[in-house]
Amino acid sequence: MRFNLNAALYLLCVCGFSALGQTNIKKTVVDANTKLPIENVFARPDDDSLVLISNKNGELNITVTGKTNRFSFFKVGYYKQIIAVADLAKMDTLFLVENPVNLNEVVVTSKSLEKVIADKGFYVSDYIILPNKDFIILGSKINNKGFEIAYYKTDKGITCRKKIVSEKNEFLFEDCFKNIHLVTDNFARQLFFTSDSSFDFAATYNKRKFDTTIALCALKTDTQLVLKSFAPTVTKQMPYFNIKMNSPYLDYRITSKNGSKKLYTVFYNKQVKDMMSTEVGDVRKFQIEMLWTKLDKDTHQKSEPEIEAEIASFYSTIVSPIYAPVFLKNDTLVVFNFQEKAILFFNQHGTMLKQVTMDKKDFSTYNNVAVIYDCVTKNFYLKTSESSSQTLHLININEGTLLKKIHLEKTFAKNVQVYNDRIYYIFKEKDWDDTSCLYQQSF
Repeated sequence: MRFNLNAALYLLCVCGFSALGQTNIKKTVVDANTKLPIENVFARPDDDSLVLISNKNGELNITVTGKTNRFSFFKVGYYKQIIAVADLAKMDTLFLVENPVNLNEVVVTSKSLEKVIADKGFYVSDYIILPNKDFIILGSKINNKGFEIAYYKTDKGITCRKKIVSEKNEFLFEDCFKNIHLVTDNFARQLFFTSDSSFDFAATYNKRKFDTTIALCALKTDTQLVLKSFAPTVTKQMPYFNIKMNSPYLDYRITSKNGSKKLYTVFYNKQVKDMMSTEVGDVRKFQIEMLWTKLDKDTHQKSEPEIEAEIASFYSTIVSPIYAPVFLKNDTLVVFNFQEKAILFFNQHGTMLKQVTMDKKDFSTYNNVAVIYDCVTKNFYLKTSESSSQTLHLININEGTLLKKIHLEKTFAKNVQVYNDRIYYIFKEKDWDDTSCLYQQSF
């Protein structure tokens, strides 16, 4: 899926990347105590037009329409401010007062594993950890139709919830601007916070617009976006199966209002390409040879549907979509290229700083992997799966080696995240229903 420059500029405007905005009424939001700029402050006009968000320098480019009377300014961890347009015009700087987190909210425990969500009537299917250690959770309530999205405070439980009945295949998505979206089969909605325990939805837009804009934005730097693109999936029709063939590349580009340039492209490695070119022929050749060799008493010639199923399995597992995540650590872009077993480092302008080879002994034995980044401690972890168990390995990105190993105490854990040296994941309590709970595990 390609992401063109026009779509990128649309995204910059819609998502509130105000350093590149096109309005000319600039305000700066700072901490009332430290006088330092505050990033990711939501500014919502009362006419329900575009919700804006401050950039790294605390800057907001605000457009006032004839229907706008006041703006609400809010960020988790600060008190909400409502300012009339007339008063806003008289000030250049907005001061937000910090709302200190009650220490009772953050419970330090000696337990190695504990449930985070204590509401037994709410089954969690997805979640996002907020900077104040609260949660946005997605799930369902027992014996109720549809699903709910809720604000969960660690000391009070659910304080705000919205119910959706007629949509399905829901999930939460945090974009490169740190905005949170509720996405379903057909629609997407951006959340904005109205207090330190509540939220509301901005306008609903269609899923295709989400897929071709917001979902393809991998990172935001100070003045640019890192966008990803790939070829569309090709479906090959066969008599018994439709075989889906994934894109042979994953491309990253750096985009700004001044244009776009290539950052890095990942391709299938030579071994995978060779397997792709011979797989169909090898499967059929093996079936013919089996008729003569009779490998064992149970050997039989596979039917055409069985052969096609094996080929389809190859394209869905061995030649799965290219996985090469990119992260921003301080001011450095870090790309994990598992096809070539390399970790690459770039500055924010796209110049390569260095390349580190992944240690073959550490990385070559794992196939189903994911990289998890702890944005607080700046540590990277490799999540690996073996049978029903999963393990986290601390990655030394400068050496390309794996260090500390941490086993997840629950099997078949889903949506594993690491935040401030604590592991979070969803675990299904019972096989026969959807009793999924959110757990926290200490290192």
